[in-house]
Amino acid sequence: MKVNSALDLLPILTDILTCYCSFSYKRRDKEVKYYRQFMEQNCISDYVIESSEYSQQV
Repeated sequence: MKVNSALDLLPILTDILTCYCSFSYKRRDKEVKYYRQFMEQNCISDYVIESSEYSQQV
């Protein structure tokens, strides 16, 4: 299992929320930002995201 497998699924999950659950694109982007910050600051070191990896996904 990859280290950041939950983070790899994040774009798919947010697309589903946007499409089927009335999330706006603005809200989606805000929630993704908050989730990434939470994972980086509060979880085990395996979830540390390098800035270059984050910029490639956005």
